Amino acid sequence: MSLVLMLLSTTVQPASKSALVKVAYLYKFAKFVEWPAGAFEPETQVFALCVLGTDSFVGALPSIEGKPIQGRKLEIKYFAQEPPGQGCQILFVSSSEAQRLSAILTDVERV
Repeated sequence: MSLVLMLLSTTVQPASKSALVKVAYLYKFAKFVEWPAGAFEPETQVFALCVLGTDSFVGALPSIEGKPIQGRKLEIKYFAQEPPGQGCQILFVSSSEAQRLSAILTDVERV
């Protein structure tokens, strides 16, 4: 089970105040969701936040990488065009992929 988020961003510089706020929101959101036991692969001790496409806020993501979420270390994975098959608790769909959102959601539903 994963969560797909799409935040339409304005053009901002990486690690700007706006970008840091968006990243903090993602982190807090992930921390306070009650994740079902099946949301994690048993052998991994990471919480995977996957980013599909490019967005100006991704420069701020390292500020949360490695922080704990439900006893697991937050790991950020980047994907240029194809959504990951599995292994993501959250899939962030960047604004660069807005025109393909319907196809991306169809692909994710198949997993």
